[in-house]
Amino acid sequence: GLGERDTLGSDGMLFVMPARSIPTFWMKGMRFDLDFVWIDRNKVVDLTQNVSAEPGVPDYQLHLYTPKALVTHVLEMDAGEIAKRQIQIGDTVTY
Repeated sequence: GLGERDTLGSDGMLFVMPARSIPTFWMKGMRFDLDFVWIDRNKVVDLTQNVSAEPGVPDYQLHLYTPKALVTHVLEMDAGEIAKRQIQIGDTVTY
């Protein structure tokens, strides 16, 4: 993951789920804010924007983030990128 890093260092980090699921993400060790793009196969099914880093927060108090639908991929991007790139639910994703 991106914990303990100061920057993303790219356009995003793509997570490939081992099976279609509703994964849970958190901001453990994060030093910068993120956007989450939740993807099922090749369609954006949910968006979570401007997720704040929670430095110094104990693990048991960290917020948990999940999509509203089953997903096969999760794309983490710098906070604000969803709005900047005008990403919307229903958009097609090409790998």
